[in-house]
Amino acid sequence: MAFKFQIFAVLIALFFITSVKAAECGGAVQCQCGDSIISSTILDHDILDCNVYYALTINANNVALDCNGHTIAHGWGQNTAIFLNNTNSSTVKNCNIGEKYDNGIVLGGGWNNRIEGNTVINPLMAGIWAHGSRGNTILANTIWEFRQYAIALFPGSSSNIIQGNTIMGKPATLENPYPSFFGIFMDSGVGYNQIIGNSIERSHVGINVFGGSFITINGNTLQNNEYGTYLSHFNDGKISDNKFIGNTISGLDFEMYTERNVIWNNIFQSNKRSAFEGIVIQSGIFAYNIANKWDNGLVGNYWSDFSANSGYPAKYVISGPGDGVDNLPNKKTSDCIYSSATAVSSTNVKTNAIASPYPKPICKLAISNIIAIE
Repeated sequence: MAFKFQIFAVLIALFFITSVKAAECGGAVQCQCGDSIISSTILDHDILDCNVYYALTINANNVALDCNGHTIAHGWGQNTAIFLNNTNSSTVKNCNIGEKYDNGIVLGGGWNNRIEGNTVINPLMAGIWAHGSRGNTILANTIWEFRQYAIALFPGSSSNIIQGNTIMGKPATLENPYPSFFGIFMDSGVGYNQIIGNSIERSHVGINVFGGSFITINGNTLQNNEYGTYLSHFNDGKISDNKFIGNTISGLDFEMYTERNVIWNNIFQSNKRSAFEGIVIQSGIFAYNIANKWDNGLVGNYWSDFSANSGYPAKYVISGPGDGVDNLPNKKTSDCIYSSATAVSSTNVKTNAIASPYPKPICKLAISNIIAIE
C-alpha cells in the first residue's frame, strides 16, 4: 500500500513562487495580510479574507508570533496561513487558523522552532507541515477535520519532537467522499524524531512513517482510525506505552523493510487486527522482516485477543508472514500499576503523555518513559 501523492509537488512549488515584496511588521507595528514578520509581535486583531500565498511570513530568526487567540481564516484554497521561511529559534503560538487554507503552518527549512498551542480547522492539505526543518518542537496543537495530513514531516526533517497534539479527522461519507488520511506522516529520509503523547482519532492512518530510522513512538492514543500505525522502511525504532484501541483494519502494521525495532508495554484493545508483520523483498526473493522484538526482555504488550491467538497461553504470535512473537504478553495485574496518564504541559513535556480515559499500564520492570534522542 503506497501512501504518496502527486499533490506533494504542489506543496514544494509553494517555496518557489515569486510575489511582490511584502510590508514588514513586528514589535509596535501590527501585522496585516501578506506582511513579513521581522521581530516578535502579539496580534491584536483577526486576519481574514487574505488572498495571498502566505497570510503571514516569518523572515527573521528568534521571532515570536503570539496570535493571542486571534484568527487567521478565509483563505482562497491554495495558500498558507503562516510560513516560517528558513528561520531558526522562532515561535508560533496561540493562533486559530480557520477554513479555506491549503496549509495552516509551514516550516520551510530552519531549525529549533516551536509551534505550540495553535488550532487548525479543516486544512485542505496539512495542518502543520515541515520540509528540511530540524530540531523543532510541535507541541499541544489541535487539528480538526484535515484533508491529507494533520502533521507532516518531509525529507530532511529530523530530530523533531511532536508531542501532546490532539488530532481529529473526519471519515468518508456520501456527502464527503474525502476522508482524513494521515494524522502524523513522515516521508523518506527522516530520523531521530519523537512522537510522544498525541491523541489521534478518525484518520485513515493515525501514524504513518514511510522511511525513517531511530524514531520513538511513545505514549500515544490511536483510536477509531482505520490503521492505528502503519510503518514501512522503518528501522531501529522504539514503540512503547501506546494505546491502539478500536482501529477498524489494524492496530499496528509493519510492512516492507521494518527491521530491528522494539515494541513493548503497549495496549492493543478491540482492534479488528491487533498487529501485522509483513515481508522484506531482497533481490527479488521474499524474506521476513528481521530482528523486530515484540517485548524488551522484561515486559511485553497487552493483547485483548490473546486467548484467541495461536500462541496462547505461552506467547502472542503476530499476524502476517513475518516471524514476530511477543514472548511476554499480558503481564499479570500484580506486575503492573494501572493509572491514567497526566496531561501534557510545557513543564512536564519530557515525562508525561496526554490525558486519556483508558488505563495505562506502568509495569514495575518497564523502562522509564523519559525520552531522550540517542
